[in-house]
Formats: sequence, structure tokens, C-alpha cells
Amino acid sequence: MKYVLTFTPLKHFFFGNEKTFREDYVAISEYFPQPVQVLGALRLSIAQQYGIIKQYKNGRYPKHPKQMRELTGSAKAPDFKTNGDLGKISFISSMFITDSECKSGYFPTPFDVKITQQNSHSSIMDDSGKIISVNYPQKLSLSYYKPKSLSHATYLDGYNPKEASPQMLANANFWDAYLNQKDRVINGVLPYDVEKQSGLGVFVPHTQVGIALNHKQTIDGKFYKKIDYTLARDFCFGCILEFEGEIRDDIVQLGAESSLFRMRVQPLDSVELQNHPLIKAMFQPQNQGEKIVAIGDMIAQDSSCLNAKFALIPYLKHMAMLRSIKGRFDGLHTTHTIIPAGSVIYTHQESSISLYEGAYIKMGYNQFIRV
Repeated sequence: MKYVLTFTPLKHFFFGNEKTFREDYVAISEYFPQPVQVLGALRLSIAQQYGIIKQYKNGRYPKHPKQMRELTGSAKAPDFKTNGDLGKISFISSMFITDSECKSGYFPTPFDVKITQQNSHSSIMDDSGKIISVNYPQKLSLSYYKPKSLSHATYLDGYNPKEASPQMLANANFWDAYLNQKDRVINGVLPYDVEKQSGLGVFVPHTQVGIALNHKQTIDGKFYKKIDYTLARDFCFGCILEFEGEIRDDIVQLGAESSLFRMRVQPLDSVELQNHPLIKAMFQPQNQGEKIVAIGDMIAQDSSCLNAKFALIPYLKHMAMLRSIKGRFDGLHTTHTIIPAGSVIYTHQESSISLYEGAYIKMGYNQFIRV
């Protein structure tokens, strides 16, 4: 059964990154949770809904370990790349932004397209006679960068990093235009952070001040700045879950500070989101086209595994998985270098990239489309 899950934050949320685990004076949340965090939240929720986990004084443990393994699998952080056993969980997509009714879906834009916006602003009088500001749909002009060869090198024709469009969140209209190389689209993208002038955007930043730490101990007279987020308007996080069984609405915890979210569950075939080009592509073979576009974060062992003639990866991220003993932090399990969503990789003819599989490919990493 394919479900669409939406996660509505009940308060501010903070998603950790590699800097979260360092002693620093600025802590900035990631926009999206790591897929391993989503997997952990779903495993716990499913186990609780099926009544096979119990709360003890020092933590929560399965009452029936065998049933737990059958339901949510045996894969754990140390063996995710070789063990793909997630039980009855067949697939979790990378996170995206949607609305509570799942009519639209926003994914990070690819880095090989330049977006020129024309925003129209005006004012109208409402029924009470009050003058209010109105933002008309955006008209977007899209410029596609294409690879060219010079001697033994490959480059993007016309690409200038200093003039490239900032990454945005794009809906089905944009992705339909991108996949079909259209040069115009209406109302297709939103900025990540809410803009003060236009009011457009998804993430609302909030700044707090905390006491600085040294080896997890507070330092008198020293402070750090923490930036976390809420979501604007009717937005929420979304992902697609393929699960052999039933799952119900729940309250789940996600992120470095166990932020609370209301999880709503709907059959995918009951909402408009099922027709989104990227949602449909998730369940189709990706065996055509030399250009690979990451629709979620990707993990490769090293750059040589990409087997690419050209790759547009403007920056790298890092994933840190924690080790704990009886619920207490006991250092890092492992760290991985992450290729961010939106990266574009041009492969050699009829070749593929070598990425981690196992549980990673089932939990939201390494999902891409070929164009």
C-alpha cells in the first residue's frame, strides 16, 4: 500500500547537521530532516501502533523482538549500506513540502537551470473597504545550461556560479516544464525562507540565544545563537511510504531536539499529489537519459563512484549518526558525505553511478530521475 504522510510541526523545529555536534557559537537548523530520522520516527510509530513495544524506566524496547524484526526490519546504522531489511517498509521517499490536502508538492530545484522571476504586485480593496496588497502569480523564464566539451574537459555553456539562480522549491508546474525543456512557466517556485516584501516562502526562521558549551558543559558568560524554523501558511512536510499493512495518524518526534509533528496518513491514490511528475517517477525505472538529477540527498563512497563526465555539485553536506547506550549519547557511529538534492550528474553513455544501496535506497537517499 502506498501512503502519503504529512508532518505538521506543533512548535519550532530544529534538524541537526554536522555542526550540531561541534562546539560552536552558531547553530542553524537544516530545512529538511535526515532520512534516518524519518525512518526512526516511522519505525517507532509503527511498532507502537501494532503494540509490540513497551516503555521501561531506561527506554523503550520491543516486547516481541521477532515480531519487531518482521515488522520494521533488522537494518541498523552500522550496516545500512549492506543490509536492506526494513521489514514491511518497502520504500520511503525523500522529504518534500506539500499542503495539508496534498494537492501540490515542492522539491528543490536542479542546479543546472537559471530562473528569472517576474513578480507582479498590486493593491485591491476588500469588502470592508480596506486596501490590501496582492501578489500575482510569478512568470518564470527558464534557461537551461547544457554541457559542452573543450579538448578533454567538459563544462556548462553559459554557466556563471556568481549569477546562478539560488536554489528554490518547485512545484509540479516547474517540474513539467523542466522535464520537457519548456522556457516559460507560471507560479512554479517558492523561496526557502519567507521574504518580507512579497510574503512568499516556506520556512520562517526564529533566532534564540543559548549558553555556549565546552565538552557538553556550559561556559559562564559565553553564549551561542540558535536558528530554528516554523512553516508558513498551510505548508507541511511530506513523504511517500510504501508499507505492507495499515498505519494510522500519530504524533511523532523528529530532529536533534525531538521536535513534535502531527503525522497524517492518506492513501496516495486518494490525493492529487499522485499526479506530480516526480512522485510518478519514483515508481518508474530510471534507465534513460545521460543526465541524472538528484531529487533527494545522495550518498556515494567517493567521487570516483559517480562515474561521471561532468557533475554540478555546488556544495557538500555531512550526515552524522549517533551511538547511544541505554538512551545516552556515546559519540558518533559514522559520518557520510552527502551530495545535496538538486545536484546534476552527466554520466558516460549507457553508464550508471555507483551509490550506497541497502537500507539507504529504501529510506529516502539516492533517489533521482534521468533526463
